[in-house]
Amino acid sequence: MLEVLLSGYFDSIGLYEQPSKKQLLFAERWLEVLEMSHLAKTGFRQLDYGQQRLLLVARALIKRPQLLVLDEPYQGLDFISRKLVHAALEKIASANLSSLLYVTHYQEDELQAIRNFIDFEPLEEGHKLVTSHK
Repeated sequence: MLEVLLSGYFDSIGLYEQPSKKQLLFAERWLEVLEMSHLAKTGFRQLDYGQQRLLLVARALIKRPQLLVLDEPYQGLDFISRKLVHAALEKIASANLSSLLYVTHYQEDELQAIRNFIDFEPLEEGHKLVTSHK
C-alpha cells in the first residue's frame, strides 16, 4: 500500500524509483492522517474498496496539486466505505491542501468544508438554471 502512495511522486503505476527519505516520511504521514498506518505493508488488492479509494485520493494529493477533481467519489462504495471516504475528504477539504472541484448529484454527499457551490437545475428540455452560492 505504501508503494502505491509513493508511486504518486513519480506518476507511475508501480514504484520503479527509490523514493527519498523525505518522500517516505511524507507518505507515512499521509497514512497516519487517513488512519491507515497499520495497513502500510498490505497489498493494494487486499484492501477493501473504500480503503483503495482513500489511498488513490491520497496518491493524487501526494505532490500537492493546485486542483484536485473528485467526480462522484462515493460511486460504487458501500455505506461504511462511504462514511470512511467522506470523513477523510472532510479532513482534506478543511485543511485546504488543494482546491477541490467536487462533483456530486446528491445533496447528502456535499462536504461541509466546501464553501462555494454551483448548482445546475433542469428547467425546460435542454435548458438549465445555474446558481452559485456560499
